[in-house]
This record gives sequence, C-alpha cells and structure tokens, in this order.
Amino acid sequence: MTQEGAEAAAGSAAREALAILGGKGPQQFTSSRAPNAEPRMGDLIVLAGLEHVPRGWRPEIEQFVPEHIEPVRSGGLLDEGPSAQVLLLGDSNGLRSEFAERLGRRLGREVWNLSQDGGSFSAAMLAALGRLDAMPPSLKLVVWQFSELSLSLPLTRAEQLALDAIR
Repeated sequence: MTQEGAEAAAGSAAREALAILGGKGPQQFTSSRAPNAEPRMGDLIVLAGLEHVPRGWRPEIEQFVPEHIEPVRSGGLLDEGPSAQVLLLGDSNGLRSEFAERLGRRLGREVWNLSQDGGSFSAAMLAALGRLDAMPPSLKLVVWQFSELSLSLPLTRAEQLALDAIR
C-alpha cells in the first residue's frame, strides 16, 4: 500500500470507526518526512524473496519520501499508557505503509497493530482468536485489513479448520 493509499484507507476506516468509538480521542501524533526520496521495496518483492535479485529480473523499485508517524507520549518511562481500544489485524500492508499510525492519527487513539507479513486473508485474525484471553478488556474495535487478492485464494488448512469449528 502506498502512503497515499494508506492515508485514503485510514480515512475511510476512521469515518466508520469514530461512530463506534464515540468520537475522536485525545491522543496527539507527530509526523516527520525525510528530506529526500529513497527506494522502497514493495511488499510483493519482499514476500517473493526478490529483494536481492538484480535489476531487470524483478520489478523496478519505487521511490518515496518516508514519513514517520508516532504518538506523542507524556509521563515517565514506567507510567502506564492508554489502554488499547483499537486493534488492527492485517497483512504486510498494515506493517509497511504506516496504516496503523495513520488510522490512529485519524482516530485520536493509538492502534494496537498485530498485522503479519504474508498474513493474506486471515493469519493475523486466526492468531488473535487464539489469544482471546490475552486481549485487554478496554478493546472496543477490531479493524481487519487484508488484500482484495486474498479473497480469490483457496482456503488455507487453518482457515478451513476455523470455518469447520464455527459451523
């Protein structure tokens, strides 16, 4: 997901989520942009193991200006931070595009990001369902992000087992 795509997706998700959360939270975020564009390996190049393949044997690497988004924290090192209210379960797009941070900025809340590389449709969701007892009681919303492409793939063994368990 490009920065522009992540920002658009965060805006769309936030519009729906704010109604569930009761409005924007108080969390502030800072952002900084690098002074120059730099190369970025796309998710598919990395996941396919093509990052070290010579030019001409893999797709061209895109150029982008990195943006770093982070919550503004107050208090001391050992102070307890705000309780997690929003959980993001997704694929590598949720890890590399700063989608969680962009969504958090729109929601005024930090987003707990449990996205996974190669997560496809359900890997992060199935992992989270296996850890329900560890989820904080403050959790109000789960955002499930996945690639549209994953909807056309056959079910994995883990997905089939999960489906059979709820039937």
